[in-house]
Amino acid sequence: MILYPIQKNWKYLAPIIAKVPGRLLKLGAGVFVQFQKKEMMGDKLPKRIVLFVTKKCNLKCRHCFYIPNVSSEREMSLNQIQKIADSAKNSLSQIIFTGGEPFARKDFFEIVLSFVKKGCKTVNVITNGTMPEKVRLFLDKMLKETRVQLIFMVSVDGPQEIHDKIRAVPGSFRKTIETLALLSDYYQKYPKRFGNVFASTTVSKLNLAYLPQTIAQIKTFKNIHHSFSFARSADLHTIGVKKEYLSGFDVDNGIILDINKMKEALEYLDKEFWNKNPSLFSLINRQVMIETVKILEKKATNFTCIAGKSEIIIYPEGDVGICEMLKPVGNLDETDYDLVKFYQNHRNRFQAKKSCRCTHDCALLSSIRFSPESLVEIIKHAQ
Repeated sequence: MILYPIQKNWKYLAPIIAKVPGRLLKLGAGVFVQFQKKEMMGDKLPKRIVLFVTKKCNLKCRHCFYIPNVSSEREMSLNQIQKIADSAKNSLSQIIFTGGEPFARKDFFEIVLSFVKKGCKTVNVITNGTMPEKVRLFLDKMLKETRVQLIFMVSVDGPQEIHDKIRAVPGSFRKTIETLALLSDYYQKYPKRFGNVFASTTVSKLNLAYLPQTIAQIKTFKNIHHSFSFARSADLHTIGVKKEYLSGFDVDNGIILDINKMKEALEYLDKEFWNKNPSLFSLINRQVMIETVKILEKKATNFTCIAGKSEIIIYPEGDVGICEMLKPVGNLDETDYDLVKFYQNHRNRFQAKKSCRCTHDCALLSSIRFSPESLVEIIKHAQ
């Protein structure tokens, strides 16, 4: 992906970009968007998919909108997932593997390998980090048997007491920190094989007051970026869509920050984190959170959502959707798990409505990367 080499050389590129005149900056942002389109939008289907490999999870996080689904045993078999990979041969540049907890599946490596063998170049794993030994085995196999780029995102939601309280499992923090240390070591040994490793914090009423301690904890690791997002709900954080079209992925409203508290979090992160850690991904993460507040406050954005064009969602049972905020379009069993055929059959339904606005991080991130105006705003802040 074009962003990762830019990120790794950002400290050299940023001073150069800072000297670029405004008009040239806008032109450059437009060119960058064209590169992004080529990288993420394919002829047959989007080049990036988010694959929920399982509903199973060993935690019960308070902010998780997927909790009501984790008890369900229904999930695609390895054979069905391999059919998806076969159908999308040489069509995917990146897959984000999530859940549930991906490492709860015994065949997770085989699932990933199915897509790697069919041409996927970047593997992105979102994990709660509570299974460090499984992560180690996975990394050893990936490094030995593949040449793909690896990205990891590990959830960390506070200092030990707060993290374990939010996760509802004592001892989960210790395991997660062990996984971060492991990933930091592997990144240091194999820097060319990693795009990035992130510690991801979901900010809510449960941990807002503990941001300083959380940031300090992550700073102790080398090669670990820290990203943030707000706890969200399809019902509260989707605008311009009738409720019958929403996914129902909601959480306890009592833990979600109101707009004033979100602004308070942004002000703190701006002063104490982003301005002190001016990496490219920190700047992009900052913009995503700023846009989140704008959407909720003004009910509008200055860019068009490209969910369904830049990426699609596949759930454990084979349902396929535009984004996590909306109900699925259908199920892959109708095309015997041929993803390309399914996408072509429903292509018109994978266009986000112009009136649709939401705070889904992945969709916001993609839309910002396709917006020259947003990119210029990011660069101006870097200056």
